[in-house]
Amino acid sequence: MTKSKKYIYFGSLLGLFVAFIIIAPIYRHYYHDYVKKQPYKYCYETYKGKPNPVLTIDNDKYFSDYIKYHESQEKGEVAYINFPLKSLPVKFPVFILDITKDGKLTKIASYDFILNEKKSFYTGWVYTNTLHDSIPN
Repeated sequence: MTKSKKYIYFGSLLGLFVAFIIIAPIYRHYYHDYVKKQPYKYCYETYKGKPNPVLTIDNDKYFSDYIKYHESQEKGEVAYINFPLKSLPVKFPVFILDITKDGKLTKIASYDFILNEKKSFYTGWVYTNTLHDSIPN
């Protein structure tokens, strides 16, 4: 590799790095603004009477197992968990991003706040029947 090709290669990599450093925060800002403008609900399940946190999934390969789990819970039957365990806090709103064609699952975004400070951001899927308009009592 000649000296000029090395400079071109290095300059290209440096340019891509600088572009990423500039573009990534701008994209992040606009994406979070978009999310916060979406309708929101509160996510919890009441299969056993009291409101409980909802298990979520973030991979579409678990859709059928996840739906079977919730349908069994709704019927009061034994439900098997065949997907990774993740849950959402009950008291924070989730923003609605998308709904599957059959309407059984809803893609949500959630911000986990501690003393009004953003601590984490999560996107995943929840069973649509676990979304409610208000915080549980």
